[in-house]
Amino acid sequence: MKETWRWYGPLDQIRLSEVRQTGAAGIVTALHEIPYGEVWQRTTIAKRRDKIRVGISCHCKLRD
Repeated sequence: MKETWRWYGPLDQIRLSEVRQTGAAGIVTALHEIPYGEVWQRTTIAKRRDKIRVGISCHCKLRD
């Protein structure tokens, strides 16, 4: 079992740099700003993934 952290996106009060300090092994997130039923665009998913990767630096390993 790996410890992960739920991050609600850019509007979350917790910054990714703070999550890094918890020692979490990964981030769990979703595109909460997109209304239910709408299809998530690949570019939007990739932007969120990239933001997390940059925000946590290399302290946590995330899967693609």
